[in-house]
Amino acid sequence: MKHIISKNRAKGKTFAIYIVKRIISETGVDIRTEGRSNEEAFLRAVFFKVCEELTFLTLKEIGDLVNRKHSQVIRSREMFSQLDKKYLDLYYCLVLDLTFHEWKAREHEQVKLRNLKLEEAFDKINIIINKNVLSIIDLKRELKNYTNDLKCK
Repeated sequence: MKHIISKNRAKGKTFAIYIVKRIISETGVDIRTEGRSNEEAFLRAVFFKVCEELTFLTLKEIGDLVNRKHSQVIRSREMFSQLDKKYLDLYYCLVLDLTFHEWKAREHEQVKLRNLKLEEAFDKINIIINKNVLSIIDLKRELKNYTNDLKCK
């Protein structure tokens, strides 16, 4: 049993090093340095999350790969939920690419497109609602015109 675990850990370490190199090549930011900028911290949080999900490495081993302690890996869990969209997109792209689920990548792109359409619709509805409308009837008419325009598209 110990032999199997140590073999998986060795593969995991090699895989994690590949993930580090992949993040560096895609972003141009070396996450192994001592830098403390937000971008470096956020990219390390993405790295920690990917490694936790895709390898059998301990928190200490994951942290050692980017010159951090296991407590920083734990702290990054809290930080991960507050990441900007571009870092979350990088995370999802890495996970999907590294796990070879092309159908998931397509599904993720469809969700992104749907979200963009919903954001546009929300913005247009906000514009209609924020207009100086004389009555509720005018508001209903504006919304009805907008929904009819959506059906035509």
